[in-house]
Amino acid sequence: MIQDLVGDGVKWPKLKEFGVGGIEAKEPDLLAFLDNHKDTLRRLEINTMMLDARESWISMLPKIQRMLKLDKAFLCGVLCAGGSTLQVDESWDIATDTFNEDPVRQELAKYMVEGGQCPLCLSNMQFRD
Repeated sequence: MIQDLVGDGVKWPKLKEFGVGGIEAKEPDLLAFLDNHKDTLRRLEINTMMLDARESWISMLPKIQRMLKLDKAFLCGVLCAGGSTLQVDESWDIATDTFNEDPVRQELAKYMVEGGQCPLCLSNMQFRD
């Protein structure tokens, strides 16, 4: 969980870059951490993260995009929600290799910096086999 990595209510006053991967997170915990750093955080990397049941990347990413003023974002790996690998409600498998021309990864990075329409949607989900 995100709070296991950074603790509850932690604020690093000069945090400019934050990267995390391979964890589970609850939307309120992740949003609270990012909100605590919205004045300084300019680069965000998320590589494989599972949100809790009844949470959604489709609804959470716009909140993050509006909250932060990012210069660079990199979201890749498996972004999923559902709280269990057996019961996944959402899942996108986004290429981690920067040399791979993954259009969803590129659109997502652009969206997180510039805004617009979130590129993650139900029609482009990719469930794991």
